[in-house]
Order: sequence, then structure tokens, then C-alpha cells
Amino acid sequence: MPDKPRNLLIIMSDDQGPWAMGCAGTPEIRTPNLDRLAAEGIRFSNFFCASPVCSPARASFLTGRIPSQHGVHDWLKSGNIAAEEGVTWCGRDRPIEYLHGMSGFTDVLAGGGYLCAFSGKWHLGFPDPEAERLPGRSFAAVLEGREGAGRDDVVVFDEYGPTRMIRERGWKYIHRYPYGPHELYCLAEDPGEERNLVDDPQCRDELTRLRGKLDAWFFRYADPALDGVRQPVSGHGQIDVAGPDNDGREAFAQG
Repeated sequence: MPDKPRNLLIIMSDDQGPWAMGCAGTPEIRTPNLDRLAAEGIRFSNFFCASPVCSPARASFLTGRIPSQHGVHDWLKSGNIAAEEGVTWCGRDRPIEYLHGMSGFTDVLAGGGYLCAFSGKWHLGFPDPEAERLPGRSFAAVLEGREGAGRDDVVVFDEYGPTRMIRERGWKYIHRYPYGPHELYCLAEDPGEERNLVDDPQCRDELTRLRGKLDAWFFRYADPALDGVRQPVSGHGQIDVAGPDNDGREAFAQG
């Protein structure tokens, strides 16, 4: 690291699809500043979130862990803000350290001499890398322009509670624990994902291959105590830490 670290500014937009920029080809939205950043920098066209929901996606970005490793599986309804008299918009509340004891990339930067701060919407509670336990891969080599730093094949693994997905260039499989319904799409022939082939006998081999690959990946990285397949994520928000550390309290709102 140089004697005087360069300034780093990370801008994380909320609920913005990859198409929602002028440089992505949409004629409906004018984004001159984002377009300028894209033109002057590097665009990653195969960069995916670990979860389709705000809080778990941010937690994964910060820690390098999938939701089934850090335990944030839904948007945080409780414990997110320190408020006077313990009352927030959702009623009586209390501070919850959802990522207690976990290191983020900000810890690494701070250890290297950076002064770190954040502003704006956080929605992730109160704020030693373990490379062998983290599923992500560094793209520092790409930024440095080293040859051979890219990858021809990108496999995307995603999860939202008991729903998991694996997506390759040609196929996409969605598995819903415990009993489905499941989905299988041939993206080469059906890019709009209109024909579910999960019950097609001719696709049985692909289904078996993708299901095995999905199971093996999450078996390698998921923390059994925080595994999303055991969490009753309903989309109504997370109200406590997941796993055995919550002492039997409900971790997810159900309505």
C-alpha cells in the first residue's frame, strides 16, 4: 500500500437494475454522471449480488460472505436504528448487532491507514479476512490490467431464505426448500425464461448436474447455524439475529 493511500469512494445505489443507466442502452432514463463514470472507468458486466434483497446484499458486499454465512436473510425491520426511547417506525425496538464479530473490507482498509465513514441509507444494523471460507474472488488483477485476469465462465449462485439459484451461461435452476416448486430454464433457447423444463425428462441430466453443483457449493460455504434453508423468510422483514444466538426468539416477521 502506498505511503499516502488513495481516496476511495464507494457508491451503492438502492433498487437499481443493471438496465437503469443510459450507458446500458435504456432510452427512458438520463444518467449523465453514471455514464461518465462508466466511460472513464471499468464496467463489470458479470457482477452479481449474493441476494436480491437490500440488507443481505449489503451484508455480503461488506463481509464477502453469503447470507447463509452472515445470517442476514431479509430486509431489517428491527434493530436497525438507535432511536430515542427505543421507538422506531415499526414500534418498540432495540439495537441489534447483526454482524457482530464479523470483519468487513472496511476493517482491512482501516488497518491499512484509511479513515472510513459512511453516509446515507445503511439498513444493516450497527456497524482478518478468512479467504478460504469466503466464496468471492478478488478482481484486483483486472483493475491492474494484468493479462489473463478475467474468466470465460461465470457461475452465479444466489439465495433468498430457503430459495436458491444457480445460473450459468446456458442454464438456470431455482430450488425452493423443502419441496418446491422448482424451476429449470435453457437460457440459450429461452432467454425470457418462459418454459419451465424442471419436469421435462429430456432435461433430467442437466437438472441433476445443476442440483448437485448447487448443493456442493452451499455445503462448502454455508454456516449450518445460519443456513437460509432453515429460516422462515417471508419478505416481511428480519427482526432479530438468525440462528441459535437469538435464544429461541422469532427472527423473521410473518405479516
